[in-house]
Amino acid sequence: MDQLQIELKYRWYPVYLREKVEYLFPMAISPHMRLLYKGPAVFKWEVFQKIAGDKKIVYIGRSKCVSRRYAEHLRRNKKDFNEAFFLPVPEAECDMIETELIKLYKPIYNRTHNRSGE
Repeated sequence: MDQLQIELKYRWYPVYLREKVEYLFPMAISPHMRLLYKGPAVFKWEVFQKIAGDKKIVYIGRSKCVSRRYAEHLRRNKKDFNEAFFLPVPEAECDMIETELIKLYKPIYNRTHNRSGE
């Protein structure tokens, strides 16, 4: 049986609260974020531990409007993360890219994908 091989070349971009100020959870969603991050994207959240640079990807998701999705998670406050990054992606490719990145990084909060081995 033939298998499809996918090679992703991508660059994560930090999410900015306002110009030159990176967003850190649980800061409120700013007007700058609502304006800048209103398109489709795949996003990741990282947690840094006690030592600077000790980062771990804990969640990868996708959304048609990233700022709205961040706001939803902020209201629920069920995930523990510090930093947010995004990858602008055409809406038609969001599902596939999200799935491949979850397979690659195996973030702890993406239990459904990790359990099923997808």
